[in-house]
Amino acid sequence: MVFLNIWVCNIGSGILGYAYLPGTITENRDGVVITSGAFGSEDYDDDIINNFYFTTTVYDKGRTLTHEVGHWLNLLHIWGTYERCNSDDLVTDTPESGHYYSACPIYPQYSCQTSNMFMNYMDYVYDDCMFMFTNGQKLRTRALFEPGGYRDEFVTTTSTSTSSTSTSTSTSTSTSTSTSTTTSTTTSTSSSTTVPPTPCCQTLNNDINCVTYLNKNDCTLGRRKKTCQWLC
Repeated sequence: MVFLNIWVCNIGSGILGYAYLPGTITENRDGVVITSGAFGSEDYDDDIINNFYFTTTVYDKGRTLTHEVGHWLNLLHIWGTYERCNSDDLVTDTPESGHYYSACPIYPQYSCQTSNMFMNYMDYVYDDCMFMFTNGQKLRTRALFEPGGYRDEFVTTTSTSTSSTSTSTSTSTSTSTSTSTTTSTTTSTSSSTTVPPTPCCQTLNNDINCVTYLNKNDCTLGRRKKTCQWLC
């Protein structure tokens, strides 16, 4: 797949968005789902009467999409797989954190005998209070596009398209028209076969956090067996 699907819809149950790590869902459902009230920014909404966003503005800076694209780019939550110390997000320059943060904490905050990076995009704080990825996170995402990486097709396809464009410029008009038609058909087919993914981890009793668990172990860990179920 050589594009990023972003589905904007009314998810409900207070859920802002969700996405799956590379390789954990079928290709035609690979992408990011964002609830309409957390997509974009209220700063650009001029319709005061029919406000598109939440009545509160804590999630209206577009950071839900930043967070979920982070998952699409193979980033785990900042606290790792489990909410406890010694749980790893597989990035060396993010400090340990024993749990997630919400709202807008006052710096510094501590757990696991270290200062926590709650302002990282892969935590759960309000949009205004998150503002960074680390160099290690950047390197982890870029590895997806290296030869042999899960999303290396993005790079090879872009290179091929650039080469094709240059060739078309020097060929006849009829060849360019044919190329344009082929591209249009391919795009149309891809759009019609992609559908928003249903969360694999779903709630049993209105636990809105269930959809945020990206693998079966997280979904059914400990007491979550009573609140969440894994359907994939």
